[in-house]
Amino acid sequence: MSAGPSIERRSGMQDWAALVLSACIVAVLGLLWTLSAGRFLPPPEYADFTAGASLIYFAAMAFGPLSQTIAWFAATREESAGNAIRAAERLVLMLGVAALVVFAVVSPWVSGTLHFRSARPLFVVLIVVPILAISAIRRGFVQGLERFPLYSASISFEAIVRVGLLFLAFALVRDAASSLVTYAVANAIAVLLLPVAPAQGDADLRPLFRFFSLSFLATVIYSAFLYSDILMVKLFFDTNRAALYGAASFVAKGVGMLVAPFYVYAVPYFARAADPEEMRRRFARLCLGFLGLELIAVAALYVLRGPIIALLLGARYTDAAEIILPISIAVAVGGFTFIAVQALAARERFDFVPWYAAGYLVQLAAVALWHETLTQVAFAIAGTQLVTLMLMAPKIVRALARSASPAIPASHSH
Repeated sequence: MSAGPSIERRSGMQDWAALVLSACIVAVLGLLWTLSAGRFLPPPEYADFTAGASLIYFAAMAFGPLSQTIAWFAATREESAGNAIRAAERLVLMLGVAALVVFAVVSPWVSGTLHFRSARPLFVVLIVVPILAISAIRRGFVQGLERFPLYSASISFEAIVRVGLLFLAFALVRDAASSLVTYAVANAIAVLLLPVAPAQGDADLRPLFRFFSLSFLATVIYSAFLYSDILMVKLFFDTNRAALYGAASFVAKGVGMLVAPFYVYAVPYFARAADPEEMRRRFARLCLGFLGLELIAVAALYVLRGPIIALLLGARYTDAAEIILPISIAVAVGGFTFIAVQALAARERFDFVPWYAAGYLVQLAAVALWHETLTQVAFAIAGTQLVTLMLMAPKIVRALARSASPAIPASHSH
């Protein structure tokens, strides 16, 4: 770093350990937050809760590239980053207020179309979204300062507070909107405890726009792969079946908890490869490591699915065990594809995005055609994730065969 706060250097292993530990804490407590509501909320309210939670998780994942972009910017332009980061926060707040005003007008139509019993859960989601964007900006700034233990502590603290507030909410009122509010409050508290970028310098963000916009688009597609199936199930099934699928889906998505730490490391790790041979080694090491851990997670979840559902959800959702395996396979394959394409993103090669989008359209078509049972839906999304991986494979293979220079300047490598 050329200027700014003095940072105690930590080994990459310590940073990695902090990220993995926090990812596990967030995944476990995230499951507890989404699934414990099934014990306290009636099925119609829980169906609205899981749909609202899926929208929140969709937004949280979609803001991942914003955090990564701010991290890169803070690390490489520390002297001039502060005012630009603050301006981004102000813009997010203004857009959030504008979105609430627009939604106030169209809320009856939107809530009716998505089969929500009232517009209140969707209002909560719209309040959460700008808070999530600001937290992505501030956590990106912390990542740029290489303070990964602070980043890890922040996301872990938020998850703990969220679960505590949820059980407090159950003691007061039991409905979908009140339960979703706990996410907004916990995230806001965690954001207020993070450092604010210093008011200094003036930055031109245009050089970063292409990378951010295309990376954002790819992440939105990945988020849509993960969570839009829950919304589609709400359209095709009654509230009891939708609640059952939502419960199974959130249990199965626990196998994807390793995506976040691998994603944080992937782009700089791939970008610093000095030649094609080293790039291939790094790709094999990272992706095979991820795949091996995901296979263990899928197998463990399959074996323990009964006790997990009984403990977290109760007898009402016993039938969810039947569809956990195909959904967890879909999550694992989708996570592997997303990590693998970071090798292309690291070299600023985003020509895979149209093919990635095509894979998502295949998933929408598959669920629209095969939805007679929840099992059909589960196997449809698992199959389309495999199809998407096959669509991506030629792009990835060609990228690994090409010669490329590091995308991150050597002067900023650590």
